[in-house]
Amino acid sequence: MNATVRIGIVGLGVVGGGVLKLLEQQSTLLQCRSGRLLEAVAVSARDRTKTRATDISPLKW
Repeated sequence: MNATVRIGIVGLGVVGGGVLKLLEQQSTLLQCRSGRLLEAVAVSARDRTKTRATDISPLKW
């Protein structure tokens, strides 16, 4: 059972932005530990035009 876990993140502040960053940077480790690919597919935040530390352009808003 190697299904992909699709994740939506609500809020891109310290916590949400950190989770998104970890999903990007630690994807191989997370996949090994969970046995599944964890993929961020959507985000939501108060201000869509705010400059972010990570690139959210490929994600659904």
